[in-house]
Amino acid sequence: MTNQLKYWQQQSLGTPVAIAMASLFAALIIQALNPILIRLSESEVSPNAAIFHRFWITLAIVGLWNGLQIAGYPQSDKEVEANSAYTTQVLWLLLAMGIMGGTAMLLWAWSLTQTSIANSALAFSMTPLFTCFLEWLVWGRRFDLKFGIGMAIAIVGSCALGAKDFSYNALYLQGDAIALLGAVFYAVYLMLAEKLRTQLTAIIILLWRYAVSIVLTLPLIFIGGDGIFPYSWMGWFFLILLAATTASQVLIVYSLKQLPSSLVALVLLIDPVLTAILAWIIFSEQLGWLNWIAFAVILLGVYLATSSKSAVKTQTE
Repeated sequence: MTNQLKYWQQQSLGTPVAIAMASLFAALIIQALNPILIRLSESEVSPNAAIFHRFWITLAIVGLWNGLQIAGYPQSDKEVEANSAYTTQVLWLLLAMGIMGGTAMLLWAWSLTQTSIANSALAFSMTPLFTCFLEWLVWGRRFDLKFGIGMAIAIVGSCALGAKDFSYNALYLQGDAIALLGAVFYAVYLMLAEKLRTQLTAIIILLWRYAVSIVLTLPLIFIGGDGIFPYSWMGWFFLILLAATTASQVLIVYSLKQLPSSLVALVLLIDPVLTAILAWIIFSEQLGWLNWIAFAVILLGVYLATSSKSAVKTQTE
């Protein structure tokens, strides 16, 4: 226990964990724009089409960036070895990760047509519960008391954040359930991405994720038969902005090198706070005093969790 605490203190003053935490919080700011831009994009295209366009535009951006990196900065022997270690197991993990990540985003986009932005963000933010349970079940990972208390406080705050919508909008329940199912898929995606980060770079992982996701979503965009392409330049503008927010995914996957997926999922609970504030500003969705108290509770819970010993991986993980 003492060694793990010492490890955390040393890493906090150094670069690995400090940079990973900074990357994660930067991703939060960018990712908070996702539901806003998805909602704006769905004014001209179907939910499946919005996610499909996001995938292929993102794949083009990430692929170009990766190509420029290879051309400008020759890889070291260690990086070449890591990026070429496509064993059968790694390929299966990449395929599963792409399916889980793509399905999670499709379910989330669908939920935004069935419920409010705040409700969708709240249900999707239940990811930490599923992540912690799966980490304990599959990897046998243990969590200290402070982390557990912090997670419980943050989740209570999230529930309080959406209490008003759940109480007075029974018609939203279907959309809430869809977003909750998306949270399960996203939890598995985070765990698989964390596993792959021991062998591959964040850019390579995302290239595979979006390539697999494109194949997954391509048949779905023709189900509705309409709303496949935007009919105005503004529609394309929102889709390009949506794709640009993929920078948050790069930062999240990057942070998984140093941080456990359970902590990453927990910190993402701040996203509903930022999203609700943006929805209040852009769409005039109401925020009452209970919302602001919930925001404070969520931040308190996340602070407790991130300052616990379970916030970083042990050297044996």
